[in-house]
Amino acid sequence: MADDHANLKSYAVLRRDSRVANASVLAEQSMWRRRLAEVLATTINFAVTDQDDYYYHYLVLAEAIQADYDAKNALGDFGARSRVLDHRTKALRELLATLQQRIVLPVWYARNVRGQLLSQTASRIIRGALKLATPLQRTALAYSYAQAFATPSQAMHFVTTSRRWPSDRTTIRFGVSQLLLLNACICERVAHLAGVDFELSSSIAQHPNKGPWPTFETGDFVVVALDRESLFLGEVLCETRANGEPAPVRIRFLGERPYPSIEDDELPSDQVHLFQRRTELVNEWKNRSLQAPDVDETTLLDALRSAILQVWSLAGKRPGCASGGPTVIDEKDHPEV
Repeated sequence: MADDHANLKSYAVLRRDSRVANASVLAEQSMWRRRLAEVLATTINFAVTDQDDYYYHYLVLAEAIQADYDAKNALGDFGARSRVLDHRTKALRELLATLQQRIVLPVWYARNVRGQLLSQTASRIIRGALKLATPLQRTALAYSYAQAFATPSQAMHFVTTSRRWPSDRTTIRFGVSQLLLLNACICERVAHLAGVDFELSSSIAQHPNKGPWPTFETGDFVVVALDRESLFLGEVLCETRANGEPAPVRIRFLGERPYPSIEDDELPSDQVHLFQRRTELVNEWKNRSLQAPDVDETTLLDALRSAILQVWSLAGKRPGCASGGPTVIDEKDHPEV
């Protein structure tokens, strides 16, 4: 009994330490993913402003905004009215005014706020890049767009909401692949802008080029994941073709609903996951059934919904399924446990 107790205690300690290590790696991965997604989106968007005047204006704008922050922080945090910092801000803004005579405004990397030019938001820059990106670049951006904003915020700030992604090694491995893909696409874009020959390795170039935004057909059965612990079964109400970009999916909840008063809803495609294609179920039934001609389509579809609900109640909502992926520690990796 003593040995069993010691083994259980050792196992609990290993699980705890592994969770802490995994969470630390995922936090760093998410921040790098956000940074590289912004770099890739910036290099893609420069394809429409690939001129020296725009590059110069882009760099000076960033310097002017930073100088303005420095002067305001010096006053707000230290009570220092620095004439040097104020003068630097004024000089950079004057240079910007001169440069703006040589470019066409508005421009994708800037926004006008009460008459002052500021940097465009990262989300808008990435959305603009999705329209110009190649399929492989769109894949890299789309996965990052799904995870590179809320996840870093959860890592950097105190939050009480649950994470949508599990803290396990499967997620870490996916993060490593995503960072490699982002780096490869950035190199490709920079080489293109610089006029340098560049060829992706065959393993990357032959990527299937499919983003995280799948295509849904009317009647498909899906799982809605509001977070890792809140999963709901639904049926797609209209066809959705994301084509590598974020898209809304219209669904009707089957069985339990997040809120009883909401029967159907429109949700972002990264929160909707395919459970079973309706066409596959219909074809399978017709191929196996000897009485297919005697059953009308409405009766058949009602039967399919009932069957899917039964499967969901028995398997889809079993305890622990919402955590996703394998456990943090596998016995094969730690045979001593």
